Amino acid sequence: MSVVFKTLFWLAVLFALLFGVGVLFFKVRTAPDDSMAPNLMAGDKFLLCYRCDIEKGDAVLCDHPDPTRKGVKVLGRVVGMEGDRVEIRRGLLRVNDSDKNVGTDSKLFRYWSPNRAVQSMEYMVWEHASLFGEQVPVLYAKDAGGLLKDHEPVAVKRGHYFLIGDHRPLTLGWTADGQLAPGGGCNSSFCYDQVPANNCRGVVYFVHSTADRGIVGGTGEDRWGFMP
Repeated sequence: MSVVFKTLFWLAVLFALLFGVGVLFFKVRTAPDDSMAPNLMAGDKFLLCYRCDIEKGDAVLCDHPDPTRKGVKVLGRVVGMEGDRVEIRRGLLRVNDSDKNVGTDSKLFRYWSPNRAVQSMEYMVWEHASLFGEQVPVLYAKDAGGLLKDHEPVAVKRGHYFLIGDHRPLTLGWTADGQLAPGGGCNSSFCYDQVPANNCRGVVYFVHSTADRGIVGGTGEDRWGFMP
């Protein structure tokens, strides 16, 4: 057997193994909304690891907890598990009475109409000093000091997850001045309730975005990367 043939054979075996692992562990999905902006925006493609264990801090895709909304998916970051206490105090996330302020540096983020003719609202991208051991970019309303409507502490029930999006004004439903955030409604467990663990379909693992992230000074080129 020639060296070339052996090389091609083992490359084929490696490809088959990698493809098999991909089929067994990952599915390609599309983000339904901007609740995880700026990290994941409506229309972005992502790999969903549907056999990965879900840990606190993971971004996940789940079935809506309301059984009457069958087929509706929700995106969010797991900020609370069984026994945790989750709240929003002075506009910042607190879990089990622990919070950390957002970073001291930020970048301007602008939403645009599809043809980029109309700018709808400006936000700031902050590196949030996460409660889960890593920095996570989150959106807050511009010139609002990071403040949002407070939410009283909620205890996470047995067998449930508490989700909140990285686009804080959208996922909490309100901007600092009491107005509804663009996109409408509220997309977090403060509004649609806690999510049964069995409703969660997997962890958002890798993102391919063709959307202009809206970060001033950035580019509208394709973006590939792991989900923070």
